[in-house]
Amino acid sequence: MENIDLDVTVLNLKEPKHVTTYSGLEHVLVEGEVEDDTGKAFPSYRDVNFHDLARGAGAGIRIEIPLMGLLGFDMGYGFDRAQPGWEAHFQINPYGIF
Repeated sequence: MENIDLDVTVLNLKEPKHVTTYSGLEHVLVEGEVEDDTGKAFPSYRDVNFHDLARGAGAGIRIEIPLMGLLGFDMGYGFDRAQPGWEAHFQINPYGIF
């Protein structure tokens, strides 16, 4: 049985972007974001119910470093969890592969 992953981003603000240079590194990109997210995984298309989606919101920062890749940190708040609260997410994407 396949899982259907439904993920809808309602608001995704990725401005402003700031590019700066540190000693020995060229064009380090620092990017911040604020987002509102709604989604859920359903076991099949017949089970899709738009009134049963989980909601969340959060903010994060991404730092893209040449020859190293992307580093990211997000704090997200799950509204529809059994115990609503904050959760940290880390992202490491070496050389921009993923």
